[in-house]
Amino acid sequence: NPRAKIPAKKNDRSVGVNVVGFLMIFLGMSAFFYFFPFAEDKEQGQLLRISASPLSFNRYLAAHFLFCLCSFVPPWVTLAVLQAAGWNIGFSIGQYAGLFLILAMLGSSFALLLHTWIKKPDNANMLGSSLMIVTSTLAGCFYSFSKSNAVLDHLIKILPQKQFMDFAMNLQNGEALQHLFPVIYILALSLMMFGVAYVKLRHDFVERA
Repeated sequence: NPRAKIPAKKNDRSVGVNVVGFLMIFLGMSAFFYFFPFAEDKEQGQLLRISASPLSFNRYLAAHFLFCLCSFVPPWVTLAVLQAAGWNIGFSIGQYAGLFLILAMLGSSFALLLHTWIKKPDNANMLGSSLMIVTSTLAGCFYSFSKSNAVLDHLIKILPQKQFMDFAMNLQNGEALQHLFPVIYILALSLMMFGVAYVKLRHDFVERA
């Protein structure tokens, strides 16, 4: 029957998976842009003065994380407007908020780590953006790679972006609660990157202040 509707397969990417896949690379790169003021404070010696001031270093760092998190609000609001206008956006607004929060934590922690260890902000931005583009593309943000190379496939699975895309696929299939490992993996990796950067920052600036 040529008019019969073929049911979607579990491996077929829905609208929601395509949306988060396309946004993932740009949101990840935006984290480096919004952490640029922090990198300039560190390069110009302002961070040492801030650490010696009554301002809490933890609050200062939290403010930068909140500022970076705000960069994820405009695309979320845009999706909410599209949904209100009757467009099919795939996931619900609440699900997009959770997905964007995961991406924000990953991108912010990675941006903080590079800006902490690399002295020049421009170098950290270029390296971070390049890594985001390459790893996100390999993870399948635009399209899924065929399983033609077993070694490459195993290396790609290590990428947090690949784990994120796998979780998005499970979410579209209604199996997110049964497959929470990707979220735990991303959060653990984000916490590890933040911890390494935080320890170095306290050693270099707070303890010297």
